[in-house]
Amino acid sequence: QEAETIGMEGLKYIGTGEEDGLVYEEYSTTDGTLKYYFDGKELKRISATIGGMETVMDILELSNDVPAEMFEVPADYQMIEM
Repeated sequence: QEAETIGMEGLKYIGTGEEDGLVYEEYSTTDGTLKYYFDGKELKRISATIGGMETVMDILELSNDVPAEMFEVPADYQMIEM
């Protein structure tokens, strides 16, 4: 299987730093900023500040083994075609 390329257009590298014992890389986007936090080479956290609101996602586990039910749309959701 061929690896997919992640689109980086619109991202501009700002710099690096350290916070909460993790090293981060910070990028600007057209709408705000993104920070990727690492412990060595392991991704531990992603924070996004967009429109003045910050969202933080702590990475508990990265895996290629994802259960199929993680991608099932719940029965009470309405599907909208775009």
